[in-house]
Amino acid sequence: MRTSIRCGLLSFGLFLSTFAHADIWITGAITDIQVLANGNSSDKVVVYGTFSPPTGCANNAVELVSTDNYFKESYAALLAARLTNTPVKILFSYCDTSTGFGRANSYMVSH
Repeated sequence: MRTSIRCGLLSFGLFLSTFAHADIWITGAITDIQVLANGNSSDKVVVYGTFSPPTGCANNAVELVSTDNYFKESYAALLAARLTNTPVKILFSYCDTSTGFGRANSYMVSH
């Protein structure tokens, strides 16, 4: 009996954990952009900023990996936002536990 209850609670917890990772929009200003390049598919651009709500990740930053769809276009838009101090809107998805950075699906530069 205890095993079935424990398994049921574990399943329910996994369901809630999956559900809790819904994409949310975060907004803010970009304070720094760093390029972390090793010359392979793990090359990335890390975008730091004052985001609201905070990402909740170990590093309050979002990473773009060079293999992401529309990597070049996203990087160009974020770089332009940083250079002009234009606010951004980011569709935050989850924290990458291996890097401590957030991952996102979409980026918008506000006017």
